[in-house]
Amino acid sequence: DRYGDMPDASAHEELALDLYRAMLRDVGEYDYTPGSPLGQRLDTEEPATSAIVDPIAEVRELLRESQAQNRQARRLDQLHRISALVANLRAIAESEAETNGNIQQAAHVPHARKRLELALTTYRVLGGDHELEACETLATGSEITHSQNIVSHAANAFDELVRAAREEEV
Repeated sequence: DRYGDMPDASAHEELALDLYRAMLRDVGEYDYTPGSPLGQRLDTEEPATSAIVDPIAEVRELLRESQAQNRQARRLDQLHRISALVANLRAIAESEAETNGNIQQAAHVPHARKRLELALTTYRVLGGDHELEACETLATGSEITHSQNIVSHAANAFDELVRAAREEEV
């Protein structure tokens, strides 16, 4: 085995057979007469070109499937983030509400609403197409000035998020 990396007769034979099959595949893509010597050779030596599986096409299909699953997982993760932001917004509104229920002017609610709006935008960019009206109202609705409004919209938002997550998993 002093010349282990040197090609031997079987390697030459395998290379010649690989080249022969590759040429048959290439030639088989063109029109030919089935009864001709070439047609007979193509029919007996190599299966029909439609039966030949393109490994690159298989890899591309697997990649597409993987990317679709990845996008779905990212949308589900984003729905989870949105639910955490809704819960956070509700907690902030309850803790910062004045005795009459109005939200203080210098409260953290506007910042929490902007974070929720950003998360909803990210969800849509990821391909999320579920209608999340209560979440949108929490994030951008002008009527949200009272803590009770936030609490009731948050309850509706959680229902929307559960429904959207269930539909994403299907």
